[in-house]
Amino acid sequence: MKKILIILMAAMVAAGSVSAADNKKASNAKANTKTTAKANTKTTAKPNTKTTAKPNTKTTAKANTKTTAKANTKTTAKAAPKSDKEYTHSVGVVAGSGIGFQYKKMVSAHFTLIEEFGYLGSWAAAGDGFSTPAFGAVNDLVLAYQAKCAEGKGIRLDYYVGGQIKGGYIDMGAAGGIVGAGAAAGIEAKMQNAPIAFSFDFRPGYGCLLGDDGTGNIGAFHVFDWTLNLGVRYTF
Repeated sequence: MKKILIILMAAMVAAGSVSAADNKKASNAKANTKTTAKANTKTTAKPNTKTTAKPNTKTTAKANTKTTAKANTKTTAKAAPKSDKEYTHSVGVVAGSGIGFQYKKMVSAHFTLIEEFGYLGSWAAAGDGFSTPAFGAVNDLVLAYQAKCAEGKGIRLDYYVGGQIKGGYIDMGAAGGIVGAGAAAGIEAKMQNAPIAFSFDFRPGYGCLLGDDGTGNIGAFHVFDWTLNLGVRYTF
């Protein structure tokens, strides 16, 4: 009987050992599975995420930058207005009704300022209604609107219209100081292959002559006059 009990106890101990060993193996297998899964997950996720994200981001950013830059360049180029100015300053001489120095400046794309000083002449009608040649030292200032009317074969043609003011000394039988105002209209030819410009204009105006009327009477006399002017200038 004792022998039977000993054999049963030995069998139970052996069975328990086998079960514990199996449980240990199962636990080790689970641990290995988790470790392998985690390692595989980390290894697989990180390279794929980085590899995929970076190239797409850079490629998209570069493409967007280039597209935006091209669009902005085209928009800016189309929107930029083209200036009408062929030059800013010019100096030369004016002749016709008289002769003198002429300076012209483009103060904006379409507005020009002309300054003249010299021994300038005109045809004038005083109170007696007769036209009389008048000469004297006169300063003439013209402000005019100027724009292109034609272009070709190395020449650009502009027209200009505006007004003038003047002052100085003239002698037309009645000698004295004169102040006046008037209109101006003309055309200019600018050589595109050389820094030279030619202008021709007509200027009708009204003036007030302060002085002697030629008969000993001193006072203020109205004068209507007009001039034709041909200018030649160096432009820069």
